Amino acid sequence: MEKPTPEEIALLHDRFCSAINDPTRLRLIYELAAGPQYVSRLVKALELPQGTVSRHLRILRDHGVVSARRKGNRVLYELVDSRVIDVIDLLRVMLTDLLDRQGATAGRIRPAN
Repeated sequence: MEKPTPEEIALLHDRFCSAINDPTRLRLIYELAAGPQYVSRLVKALELPQGTVSRHLRILRDHGVVSARRKGNRVLYELVDSRVIDVIDLLRVMLTDLLDRQGATAGRIRPAN
């Protein structure tokens, strides 16, 4: 791939990096990797208030990471592109390698395959 333009870098940061730069949003992405979920299920899984989960889902939706569709009076959320997990898992492997080089206890964060 060619070196990105400054405009592409700015767009990448605005659309993707800023969407996943929060631990709660990363946790939501991993929950949604298992398949579409309702907010109530995500609230239970993350053990967070409904308002917090909804706010983070809105950010992920606004950035195109998740989609939402209404089913009756409930909203079902799902990942738009499952490759987001591959990207995050690659970052986790890089983190593990970095911590290993620094002599930290990193083996516990290696993604399962």
